[in-house]
Amino acid sequence: MSNPRGPDGRMFWASKIFALLMLLILVPVPSRAATSSNHTVTLIVPSIREISVSGSFMTITMGQPTAGSLPGAVVDNSAKYSFTTNVSSENCKVNVKVPDGTMPNGVTLKMDLAAPPVGNVTSITWENGVNANNVYYALVSGITPQACPNLGITLTLNPKGPTPPPAMWVEVTFTFALFPESW
Repeated sequence: MSNPRGPDGRMFWASKIFALLMLLILVPVPSRAATSSNHTVTLIVPSIREISVSGSFMTITMGQPTAGSLPGAVVDNSAKYSFTTNVSSENCKVNVKVPDGTMPNGVTLKMDLAAPPVGNVTSITWENGVNANNVYYALVSGITPQACPNLGITLTLNPKGPTPPPAMWVEVTFTFALFPESW
């Protein structure tokens, strides 16, 4: 019987090479030459300056004094304010105004806002008979990006002067602004 591979094994190597070539042709191999494409995504985050005050209307009522004395101060801290901002600016402030103009004679109204984690707080007192002229007062300044829920608002209504204050109604509007110097 003769050797099918031949005396030097050429047939053996030829069949191995043929099998390897068939394997390379029939078995999928990932291509090294890939097509690429760029995709540009634009991310937009708008400027956020949101503020809210709990409740739409609160009433501070002075109690009845005893005969011969003035009513005492009334403190109300039931209101809360919340704000969210992503603005980084030393001009980012919580501003308050008394839009009706003149604070009535016979009373003062003091407003204190609780401080956020980052920001400086001052209080404001509207004196009796002082015209507010729709001016905004910065009560919280130096605000940085933050979200602050349920910060306290304290209002103190004081009688002022030698006589009892008249009956009155005063509206206070809260405004959150980035550039108060433009007002």
